[in-house]
Amino acid sequence: MIAREEMLRADDIAEAVEFILTRPHRADVVMLRMEPRIQALA
Repeated sequence: MIAREEMLRADDIAEAVEFILTRPHRADVVMLRMEPRIQALA
């Protein structure tokens, strides 16, 4: 599923977490939603 880009990779999630953790103290990240661009429905 990862090879077909139907599922996020661990480094995709890590990059999002890094983004949140490196925001200035005055910024509050309230919500972050990540999903694959193409996701097969079961």
